[in-house]
Amino acid sequence: MSNFFEKWANESKEHQKLVAEESLILDVTEEIHAQMEALGVNRAELAERMGKSKAYVSQLLSGSRNMTLRSLADISFALGLDIPKVTFPLADTHPATNGEWEASGNVIRMSDYCARAEAVPAPECATDDGWLRAM
Repeated sequence: MSNFFEKWANESKEHQKLVAEESLILDVTEEIHAQMEALGVNRAELAERMGKSKAYVSQLLSGSRNMTLRSLADISFALGLDIPKVTFPLADTHPATNGEWEASGNVIRMSDYCARAEAVPAPECATDDGWLRAM
């Protein structure tokens, strides 16, 4: 990223959100284009495989139409690709909390939860065969 763009992005959470949105759109559409090129499929053929118009596919791939998870799955299916698996790594801007949740009105800290869990023994119940099993 250029220095100007980095400065702009770091000016506010709203700018950071916009950068994240546009980055995701760009990453997904570039990957779709790369797969289409590797498979020798153009937009017209993809549209035909999806049962959609070429204009619809062009709008999806240009980012001018909102690509939903359903439309991404449709594109993947039409290209014979596995559905993408999504992971959410922790962003560099949000440092790890070493397993402690942030406190809020309706959330307890993870450390409190773990301490409570260790203090309460797991309930046991007898099964028909006479064995005790923790629930």
